[in-house]
Amino acid sequence: MGLYPEIRQEGNLRKVVDIELMKIGSLLTTQSTNNSTLDASIKSKTKFSDISIAAKNLLYFSDYWADGRILDTTQTQNISLLI
Repeated sequence: MGLYPEIRQEGNLRKVVDIELMKIGSLLTTQSTNNSTLDASIKSKTKFSDISIAAKNLLYFSDYWADGRILDTTQTQNISLLI
């Protein structure tokens, strides 16, 4: 977790993403996709996004889905840019 001090501080990626969602006033919250501390999922009706991290580099990944179709994928070093 040396590359991700915010995850070390909060305990898991889900909490980090929830904090970012609160910063922008979103009513959405996350859930863990597989009881891992290293991924999170945001869902709203037929839309969802999965967020995960790279193992060896500081990099957050996200994909965006709606109605069963992938709309986009993103990667960034700044978690705030995913939200």
